[in-house]
Amino acid sequence: QTPTTCRYKMDKNRRFNFTDSAIKKLKPENKRVEYIDASRKGLRLRITTTGTKSFIYRYKFNGRSRLLTFGEYGIDLSLEEAVERLAAARIQIKNKNDPGEIKQRGISIEKAEPLIPDLITEYIERHAKPNKKTWKYDQDMLQKDVLPRWKYKKAKDINTRDIVLLLDKVEKRSVSTRNHLHSILSKMFKFAVNNRAMIDQSPCIGIDRVKEATRERWLYDFEICIFWFKLNNAGMSEYLKTGLKLLLVTGQRRGELSSALWKNVDLDKAEWYLPDTKNGQEHLVPLSSLAIELFKQLKEQTRDSAYVLPSPHLHIKGPNTPVIDKPVTDRALTRALANNRDYFELEHFTVHDLRRTMVTKMNELKIDSKIVERVVNHLPPKIERTYNHYDYFPEKKVALEIWADNLKQISGES
Repeated sequence: QTPTTCRYKMDKNRRFNFTDSAIKKLKPENKRVEYIDASRKGLRLRITTTGTKSFIYRYKFNGRSRLLTFGEYGIDLSLEEAVERLAAARIQIKNKNDPGEIKQRGISIEKAEPLIPDLITEYIERHAKPNKKTWKYDQDMLQKDVLPRWKYKKAKDINTRDIVLLLDKVEKRSVSTRNHLHSILSKMFKFAVNNRAMIDQSPCIGIDRVKEATRERWLYDFEICIFWFKLNNAGMSEYLKTGLKLLLVTGQRRGELSSALWKNVDLDKAEWYLPDTKNGQEHLVPLSSLAIELFKQLKEQTRDSAYVLPSPHLHIKGPNTPVIDKPVTDRALTRALANNRDYFELEHFTVHDLRRTMVTKMNELKIDSKIVERVVNHLPPKIERTYNHYDYFPEKKVALEIWADNLKQISGES
């Protein structure tokens, strides 16, 4: 398909940001017309006199003007699918392949020697999302560390040395992050071999994890006092400050607080229900008086959001843009703490170290270690899970109240 120059002058009224609602309103005219997507270069919508609407892509390859038809809107594909095909076509062009020629050979763009972005998309959509609660973490790591380096590489061209060099680069930042990425890449390339027939053998075979040092950091009393006091003036959103305090008070995981919904927090009953946790078990957290106080502060700080920690991006929406309520990302609390590392003037500690601190202090207070494990939702031995279904809620409530009283004394708020 080699196009000629457009036979009519495109008027500015035919240029707009494509949306489903806007496209559906377009009516046929007494001649074939094209509309230009102002936000996506090259994407156009052609409407015939009979009302057929088709997405097309106008581009240049080797100095020649080319046209690629993606399909009929509402019949062959949606706007979202057209945008995906546009992205795939652009990547093929970057990789010196003509997407129009690929189509003429009877091969869909998506199947023409898949590139790494194609593999990532299929892995996330077809494997990670259905099977992993942490799929967003996989997606974030792949977008941050893999796409910028291999955006225009074919999946079949990635070899073991490529994997090694990428992991070496990430290891300079963090051994733990390196091992996480290694695990994700191993799963993704195994998926490419076994489930998608993209490649014949995984390039991750033979690459070992790097041994990580056991982390033992927890905060001493004087450090807890400094952290609690200086947090009030730290450079972060007020509700993130409150959220960090809540993690120390309740001992729950970062991701569980980040995604918490107000409908699962009952301040009258002093309960916080976690329906979906890391170990796959629902969890009911008794709220101490200090935890209730902090949740009340959060309620005032987060307006009418359904989430305990709403995304800060909700505050910058324009007056004509509908607000889509969503929580902060899993890493928001981590970044907030890391950005204030110098301000606290303490030996390096992480969000997870707050959880370790609470466990350590509760054991120091002679609270039964079995109860402490239940508080932080660690799974008991299998035989106990099979036969013992007591939830230890009253014991957990007493333990958390003891810890809250001790924390008040340490921080000087008692």
